[in-house]
Amino acid sequence: MTGIRRLAGGLTLVSGMLAGTLSGLPADTAQAATAAPATGVVTLVDVYGFDTCSAPTTSQMTAFWVDTPLYFAGIYIGGVDRSCSQPYLTPSWINYVTGGTGPETWYLLPTWAGPQDPCSGLANEFSTNTSTAYSQGQTQGYDEYIALIDLSINPDAPVTYDMEGFGAPGNATCLDAAEYFVAGWDESLAVPPAQVSGVYGSSASSGLEYYCCISSVPYYIWGADWDGNPDVYDMAGVPTGYWADNQRIKQYTGGHDQTYNGVTLYIDSDYADGPLYYAL
Repeated sequence: MTGIRRLAGGLTLVSGMLAGTLSGLPADTAQAATAAPATGVVTLVDVYGFDTCSAPTTSQMTAFWVDTPLYFAGIYIGGVDRSCSQPYLTPSWINYVTGGTGPETWYLLPTWAGPQDPCSGLANEFSTNTSTAYSQGQTQGYDEYIALIDLSINPDAPVTYDMEGFGAPGNATCLDAAEYFVAGWDESLAVPPAQVSGVYGSSASSGLEYYCCISSVPYYIWGADWDGNPDVYDMAGVPTGYWADNQRIKQYTGGHDQTYNGVTLYIDSDYADGPLYYAL
């Protein structure tokens, strides 16, 4: 199988994820380091991937798999702020690209694009009231769980919340709202069958570094820092000791055309040292 060939080439894979404390984090954040469920979650270390808003066709996914350096793909499974249609993202698509019926064995990074920070300037925003924002974050967690089920993705998959930039830490009210919202999101994902919670955002303006110390800490981060350097520990604004135990993914290049095997897609480029969804 193609995926096994790639693993034999030197890829490090950890079944499940690592339990213990988060290296370098204050003691009150240790709750983030709970053991992850084994089914549907693996940790890939030092691998390339990509994300794009609309899931490509199965033939495009095959073209981006065969004899390329890519191992994983970010998919946007839902949310009111998802800005694209998803004509191809179906249970059969998931089954095909993860090796059920197709020739490849993609790892996936399910992502939820729900309401955004009240300082984001986007149309759908959560509240500046922290208790309301917390409840709204919980609700988003429940909604993404239903989306996983509808796509026939194992309900204990890792799921990332897409938190677009809002100028953090410039406005304390908006940063507080984001912290409470993310805590509610993380807490709701911990309800069995638990998902592994992550947050995507600009490493400079989405408040990523502040989520280290909230009441319910996401297990991993996916930072956008378009410096062209895939090193997940070279992430502007986020101290290297935060999420330091195979808990980082980096979007190191923003939207651009990429061509493999005669197929061109408009993608962001990513690098992972962290949890991904594995269907087999």
